[in-house]
Amino acid sequence: MLVIRRHPGEAIQIGEDVEIRVIECGNGRVKLGVTAPQRVPVMRSEVKSTREQNLMAARALRDGKYLRQEINFQNLAIQGSSGEADT
Repeated sequence: MLVIRRHPGEAIQIGEDVEIRVIECGNGRVKLGVTAPQRVPVMRSEVKSTREQNLMAARALRDGKYLRQEINFQNLAIQGSSGEADT
């Protein structure tokens, strides 16, 4: 990992197309501005992590890994709506 000190208004360049500029610092936070072409995805790491988890879940549903659980939930819903007492 490369560590670089920058002050507000200063920037670093990544390749020819990506620039990261320090907008402001204070209260234990840093605001950054990113300039990049549209073809380069730019997102916070927690968004990427959530997105990857959603894609994995969608693949699992598509592959039928959760089909059995879905059927069980449907059976419970049908049993619960029939008016029979739960035991």
